[in-house]
Amino acid sequence: MRKLFLKLFSATAAFAGIALFIWAAAAQQQQPRQNGQPPAGKIRKPSMSDTIRANICADNNFMLWINGELVAVDSITFIPHNVISVDLLPSYPMTIAVMARDNASPKTGMEYADTNIGDGGFILKFSDGTVTSSEWKALCVSRGPLNRDTKNPQVENLPVPENWQAVSFDDSGWKSAREYTEEEIDPKQPYFENDFAGAKFIWTDDAAIDNTILMMADDQGWNGTSVAMHPDIPGSRGEIWHTPNLERLAAQMRFSAGYSPAPVCSPTRISIQTGKSPAQLHWTKAAPPEQGHKLTEPRLIKQISSSEKTLGELLQSVGYATAH
Repeated sequence: MRKLFLKLFSATAAFAGIALFIWAAAAQQQQPRQNGQPPAGKIRKPSMSDTIRANICADNNFMLWINGELVAVDSITFIPHNVISVDLLPSYPMTIAVMARDNASPKTGMEYADTNIGDGGFILKFSDGTVTSSEWKALCVSRGPLNRDTKNPQVENLPVPENWQAVSFDDSGWKSAREYTEEEIDPKQPYFENDFAGAKFIWTDDAAIDNTILMMADDQGWNGTSVAMHPDIPGSRGEIWHTPNLERLAAQMRFSAGYSPAPVCSPTRISIQTGKSPAQLHWTKAAPPEQGHKLTEPRLIKQISSSEKTLGELLQSVGYATAH
């Protein structure tokens, strides 16, 4: 049974401040490379041919135990996503325990001078095939800021189980760790320079509140970028101007159909911000009212009422920092 004790401060649905992770995989113990499988429940004395390479990446830092013995420490507490590689001489069967920490305040669960909710991530791969996954077990013992309240951040702390690194520790009451994609964790360059194939980033309930960017182009034609709006229509991209950042974004995500709530700029923007139609908000055009028509134009209110709840305000209420 492999145990991961994750001590962290992060922005999660449960806002893991200090969490314990355990990988319950007793039925999948790694096989020793030589000398056969040891008797059930016995630890075999390793030989030099059993040496394995361990690659470990954490946001921000970690401590690692094998069979209750401390074997690796990432001592650089303030640099996220640095990779530590060590050679280990394990004893089988093997119990792994890891304490990982995010660089957030233990009093608020926030980082960067309390301007941002902390996040975290942890991934491990041993050359014998041991990898992090949802088979690891998790227990959060500190979480914050509670309810994503960044204006009055508070942290809830629970006692750390005694002797949690021990092989004999009972982790049956712990939940499974949650797996995260590379896109969710956004690891830095050292991660890509090392072998983590087959391993998954893990953390507790949520590694972080998502970062969301809305981009809106005003008065832009169909061929206003160097990204082809339709793969079979050459004229759907611009030949004069180049937008390489949008090309890179389009290579990762693309929506083939969309709907604009209005044919002009301002009504479209107010609709996106409020989730209501321009007609409902009485803002259906950008130009001033016109005179001399047989039909009377509808009443035009060119502002957002203070009674409307905007997307930015809703995101702020759950801990996002917003800007425009």
